[in-house]
This record gives sequence, C-alpha cells and structure tokens, in this order.
Amino acid sequence: MSDDVLVLILALMPVKDAVATSSLATRWRYVWRKLRQLHFDGFEAFLKGVRVDSVADSERDKYINQVNSVIQSYNHPTVKDFRIRYGLNRNHKDVIDIWLEFAIERKVEFLELDLLFISDNYDFPSRLYIQRIPACFHMVVALPYLKKLILKNVNVTKEIFNELLKQSPLLEMVSIYYQRYLDHIQIDGQARNLTHFEIEGMCHVDSICLSNLDLVSLTCKGLRVDLHLAHIPKLKELVLDISFKNFNNLFGQISSCALSLQYLSISVDEPEGYLIFESIPMFPNLKKLKLAVGGGSDDCLLFLASILNACPNLETFSITPRWTSPIIRRKKARDATNPNKHLKLVKIVEYKGRKCDFELAAYIIQTAVSLKKAVIAISRDCLKKEDVKSRAKLIESIKPKGVELVIV
Repeated sequence: MSDDVLVLILALMPVKDAVATSSLATRWRYVWRKLRQLHFDGFEAFLKGVRVDSVADSERDKYINQVNSVIQSYNHPTVKDFRIRYGLNRNHKDVIDIWLEFAIERKVEFLELDLLFISDNYDFPSRLYIQRIPACFHMVVALPYLKKLILKNVNVTKEIFNELLKQSPLLEMVSIYYQRYLDHIQIDGQARNLTHFEIEGMCHVDSICLSNLDLVSLTCKGLRVDLHLAHIPKLKELVLDISFKNFNNLFGQISSCALSLQYLSISVDEPEGYLIFESIPMFPNLKKLKLAVGGGSDDCLLFLASILNACPNLETFSITPRWTSPIIRRKKARDATNPNKHLKLVKIVEYKGRKCDFELAAYIIQTAVSLKKAVIAISRDCLKKEDVKSRAKLIESIKPKGVELVIV
C-alpha cells in the first residue's frame, strides 16, 4: 500500500494509536507524521476523573506529555486540523501557548480548544502572533490560514476577538462557548468570509450586533441579550435559545433577515410582558420552524396564529408548549389563521396531556390543510406516562382522514 493509503487508515485512529503504529515495522515508522489532522481527545479520561471527584495530576501530566511528544516529533510542514479536548485552565497557560504556536506555525485551518468543565479559564493569548510594525510597534493577533475556530471554556477579550476577525481573512466559522470577558459583540463587515457563527452559554454578554455580513447560519444559546441584526442578506438558519431583554421586539430585531430565512428556531421560557402579534414580519421562504415560548397570557394561540400566517410556505413545524394558563381562544385563533397549503409535518414536544395541550394539538391539526403526519412526544417529566399517552390518543378523534398520528 502507498503512504497515502496508510495515512487514510491512521486518520481513523486516535492520535496515540496512530503514533504507536511506528513500532510495528520499519515501513510504518514515519507514516503517522504525514497526518494532517491531530485530535487530542481526552474527554473520556477526564470525565472518568470527574466522576470520582478528582482528576489526578498524574493523569493530566500524562495527557500533556502525550501532546508534547507528538508535536515535538511531528515534521510535516502543515496541519489542517488541530484539536485539544481536556480539562485544563490558566495554570497550564505556558504549555497551551506552545501548542497554539505549533498549530499556527503549521498553517492550521481548523483549530479547536475545548478545555471542558474547568473554572479559572485559560485566556486566549495576544502575545503568540505578534507582528511588530517598526513605525508604531502595533501588535496584531493573526491566524492567516484559519477557516474554522472553536473555543470552549476559553476566555477571549473583545480586543483579541476583533483582531482575530480582522487578521484571519479566510475565517468561515466561529464557535464560542462559556467565556467571561466578552460583554458586547459587534461584527460589522470585518469578517469578510464568515458564514457560520455560534455563541453559547455566556451570561456576561449584554448585546450582539451583527451587520454587513454574508452569514448563512447564526446560533445564540444560553444568553440574555439585546440582539441587533442588519444587512445579513444570506442568512438561512437562525437558532435563538436565549432570554431576550425585550422579547416583544424580538421579531423587529430579526426582521431584516426575514426574506432569506429557511429555518428558524426560537426558544424563550418566560417572555416579559404580553405577546405582541403586530410586529411579526413575513417569512416567505421559511420551510422549518421550531418554537418554544412560555407565557401567562391566554392569547397564546392568537400569537401562534400570527406566526403561522407569517410563514405561508412552512413545511415542518415543531412546538414545545410552555403555557402557564389555559388556552381559551381556539375558535378565535382558528378563524384568524390563513390555511397553510404546504405544512406536512407537525411535532408537539413535551406533551403533558393537559387541556391546553389538547387544545393546541387540535388547533394546529385542524388548521394545517395539507398535513400528512403529527408527532406527539410525551414529556419525560410526566409521572404517569401511560395515562398521558391514552389522553393523547384522543387526538385521533379530531384529526382529518389521511393524517398519520405518532405518539412517542
């Protein structure tokens, strides 16, 4: 077999196993060094230590030594994909900095630092990629070949984050999870090739302002923020699982993307104030909608009717009802709903068999004129799931002929 074939085989193994093949025979001695992806995944070992309430220093040293040994022996000029996944923090800054320098020197395209469930997070450094311009000794954070960046449990300052975007012209995807420094995120055209942006679990973020970008997908989870989107004409997928400071302006905040969206997911536990219907824009190209909105208003179905009316080409609809009061306006909501000729699949999640749950199912099924399948997913929180399933089967009596009912 050629070296190229052997490298393909080694690429399917964990790095430590791939390196171990060097002892099989002379033919294998240096093959692993041609790997273009180095994934150091110590998740299982770290999790095992967490389960016994401690991660021994010897285990952490073992992981660090393994990574050091590999990068010291590696002599290929480029690494396409470099990933670190283990429980490390700012106490390990020096060694993590060395790993990053190794990756950058080898023109890394996909960089992931996942430092797991550690407090006292490691700070993404500014000194690694310093270019000193004689005139002003300006310090530039640059990853010129980077296309994908994932940072989990890694702190990044606003200044470094902005420099990364400006000085990484090929960057296409950025994912940031659980950091402490960023409070205001503003990206205004400086990331020319950025198409995918994810931000999750960062309670310190107050606002996200994105404009003049070619984003295709945007995901925001676990935040309480003001969201501002403008001039993002190619956005097709939008996932919002956050607490809005002003929920009633939610649709106004995303209205600039309404024409291009094909997939929209909104999850809000307790919107402040009453649900507002008039501010919902038209989503003419939306094909898939996931909705989880709680609230104490008895106008929940009218709110839902407004959303469905705004999505005339919707094909798949999933809803997680979190109402805190009975639904009492099904007829009024049904009368206000325009027939949807394209909706084929409906899924109701966390179904608890309450009257309001049945009213919701009845409303959706009876107003989706082209419906083919309805899926009722029983809530895991129900103590008597069989009773809830039995009540869910009552939906059979109100569904139109030809609609498949699936209860799970």
